[in-house]
Amino acid sequence: MNTYLKQIKIPIALFTAFLITISTLFSSPSNAATARPKPPKPVCRIEIDNAHISTSLLKNLRVKYVKVNARSICNVPQELVTLTVEIYKLGALGNHLVGSHFTNPSDPRSAGLKVMNEE
Repeated sequence: MNTYLKQIKIPIALFTAFLITISTLFSSPSNAATARPKPPKPVCRIEIDNAHISTSLLKNLRVKYVKVNARSICNVPQELVTLTVEIYKLGALGNHLVGSHFTNPSDPRSAGLKVMNEE
């Protein structure tokens, strides 16, 4: 009878240790769940959004038109900015230019802290 009780105590002790380990894992914040602060963005930068099909042109004109938004952002005023966006199509025989759009440097919208190229 004593040997039977000893055999039962070992699995119960292991099970208890397992439960304590599991509860510790779930009670403390994990590295994946904790938010890491993002590094600061440069004060002068160009941001480009992901290329996407324009939903309004597809809905209204039934035309698939690729759209890419770009911005030149700086903490000092910019002047005479030419911001060019080129869209290339990947091909088996090489990539080729599908279209490009640029801001007009003489346009008043091509100056300031933020210059947009939305095409």
